[in-house]
Amino acid sequence: MKYFAVFFFTLLSAVTFAQDVESTVPQRVSGYVINDNTKQPLANVNIINTNKVRGAKSDAKGYFEIDVQLNDTIHFSILGFQSLRIRVTNDWIKNK
Repeated sequence: MKYFAVFFFTLLSAVTFAQDVESTVPQRVSGYVINDNTKQPLANVNIINTNKVRGAKSDAKGYFEIDVQLNDTIHFSILGFQSLRIRVTNDWIKNK
């Protein structure tokens, strides 16, 4: 019985560790940047993952893609507009 308890604990630890590693795998988030007043897409918006110092830029239709992890902060900026910082939550990753 002693060996079974040790093996079970090791197996349980491995499963728990695997779940933690899964949450740290980068996920690709995509979306559109639009002007809140005119509802028109915004091109050339700089999108930066401040935790990883990685960036992207929105295309002519306002579309962007960027790799993120849970709790990363995404910074959106463009001249003439107030910049915006958003934290990546579980909802973003689960609703992919």
